Amino acid sequence: KGAITTVGNGAPDAREGSDGDFTLRKVAKGLTLYIKKDNRWHDVNKLGLAPMTAIPTLGAAAATPNVSGSNIFNSGTSTLTINGFNGGSIGQTITVISKAAITYDFNADNLQCGSADIVTASGDATTWIFDGSNWYLISWMDDSIDLSSGGF
Repeated sequence: KGAITTVGNGAPDAREGSDGDFTLRKVAKGLTLYIKKDNRWHDVNKLGLAPMTAIPTLGAAAATPNVSGSNIFNSGTSTLTINGFNGGSIGQTITVISKAAITYDFNADNLQCGSADIVTASGDATTWIFDGSNWYLISWMDDSIDLSSGGF
């Protein structure tokens, strides 16, 4: 799953790719990210998430927090190990802003984040995308690093 990521023009054809693949496409309104699940391409911009009035906070002791209904979260302010996320929809992208030391366990449940645990500190941010089975880490911003050099 998710072995192929492509870039192209126009909406993808159902014959392209396999379940779990991602594609970024140039369309009339700009760029659109698609994910393939059940032999269909899903436009991640059409997930229908409800408007928010405040950024929700993940449960203080939730090793597998529910991420339904939002795409941005603050972690709690206590140290926590996250084993996976529950309640996601295909193509959902979430960003978690760390408010404490948060460990993402690479070897548990449904997180795909490399071959070792990811440990964030307060101010760091991680971004994940869901393929219907697993959450894939697509970005990690370490707030303690000078990002002005572009070497990240």
